[in-house]
Amino acid sequence: MSDDKRYEIVVIADTNDADYVTQISTISEELLLEIQPVIEAIKAKNATITPGRGIYNWPSSEYRKETVEDTYPQLTEDQIECFRELCPYGEYGIHTIKSVEYYPEPVKVKLL
Repeated sequence: MSDDKRYEIVVIADTNDADYVTQISTISEELLLEIQPVIEAIKAKNATITPGRGIYNWPSSEYRKETVEDTYPQLTEDQIECFRELCPYGEYGIHTIKSVEYYPEPVKVKLL
């Protein structure tokens, strides 16, 4: 058994006009550290967005012209791809990360 700490990460995203989708993933402490710059970049982007202006913090919808890579040129391809794999995907993609939470992987007991 590995001593590597494991976490559950919960990413909630907006796919279209407050149609939220959620993805829960189990990640290692190493991956958590790798995606921290992405989360910080999203937080910084959120501080610059005026609601209702059509500016989003994770433009990966099939209908968006801009891309995540355009939005965050300071991030590496690997950082973006690692975080992208943790994001939910709506019918046509997503445009906004609404929240990211992580916590130590809980002990679960399946009852049924």
